Amino acid sequence: MIVIKKALDVPSSSCLEIISIIKNHGANARLIGGFVRDSLLGVKTKDIDIATDLRPNEVSELLTSHNITTIPTGIEFGTITAIIGKDKFEITTLRKDISCNGRHATVEYCKDFAIDAQRRDFTINALSYCPIKQEIYDYFTGLDDLKHKVVRFIGNPDERITEDALRILRFFRFSGKYAKTLERESLNACIKHKAKLSTLSRERINQELD
Repeated sequence: MIVIKKALDVPSSSCLEIISIIKNHGANARLIGGFVRDSLLGVKTKDIDIATDLRPNEVSELLTSHNITTIPTGIEFGTITAIIGKDKFEITTLRKDISCNGRHATVEYCKDFAIDAQRRDFTINALSYCPIKQEIYDYFTGLDDLKHKVVRFIGNPDERITEDALRILRFFRFSGKYAKTLERESLNACIKHKAKLSTLSRERINQELD
């Protein structure tokens, strides 16, 4: 794991309030995924997601005690939504995969950000950030790949695609936006497993293409 000291521009004091509440409770919370990636590229985004080692019911109880509204929007996936004024934040409990079958994974909660990062698709999407310590955490060369405009799967591309065939489409979408060329190993895996796209619903394919 690589940890670098760098302050990212978080465009929401409400987000910082939530993370401070969780940390003052003795738990951990970080900003994850797209916000970290885009902020490093200087792209402003309001799409802020939070990951924590607290369980969904613990997050809800804690924030409710601080007069923050929570909604169990994706409770089956370990996600609740916190609302402060006009701001909404998805807060998801750290998870690890027990088994995967296409887009259907059996998971259990965990306390380790590194294990949770292993569940993600591409190295540039596995970055996390603590706005309190102003530290960025990189478990899979995401910083280098972002710098050199490379989109690659985490670990074995065949395994990542077998876990979720939608990642084939996501590879091309993210490469079109963030890469200067198609990373060969990832591309070969997409070609190899292209028949798996037929297992996806038309709705999910349409959403990804849009």
